[in-house]
Amino acid sequence: MRYKEPFCLTKRRGIWQYYCYDGKGNRRKYSTGQKQKGKAVEVCIRLYNEGKLVQKPKLKKAPACHAPSGDSPLFRNYARGFWSKDSKYVTQSKLLGRHITRRYCDNSDKSVTRWLIPYWGKEPLSGIT
Repeated sequence: MRYKEPFCLTKRRGIWQYYCYDGKGNRRKYSTGQKQKGKAVEVCIRLYNEGKLVQKPKLKKAPACHAPSGDSPLFRNYARGFWSKDSKYVTQSKLLGRHITRRYCDNSDKSVTRWLIPYWGKEPLSGIT
C-alpha cells in the first residue's frame, strides 16, 4: 500500500489550502487562511499534531425521517417516491453532507419499483423486519 502524506498544500486565489484524507479515505480540502507558504505549513503541522487536520463537517441538524406512527402504512405507499429528488430522505441526507446524485436516486427508484414493491408491496411496514 502506498504511503500518503498527511497533507498537501495548494495555492488558490492567493490563499494556501491543504488537502488531507478523512477516516473513510475520502480527500478533503480546507483553507489555512494564510498567504505565505511557510505560515500555511506551520498551521498544518500544528493541526496535525493536535489531531485536528481533518475537520468535522459543520452539519445542519435534520429532523427524524421515520415512518409515521400509528397505523403502519403499506410498503408500496411508503416506498413510492422515497427516492425522488424532493423526498424527505434525500433532502435530509444532503443536509447531513452526503453526496446523493440524481442518477443514484433514479437507479434506486427503478430498483424499488421493479424488485421491492412487487414482493413487499402489500406488507405493512411494521411487518417487515
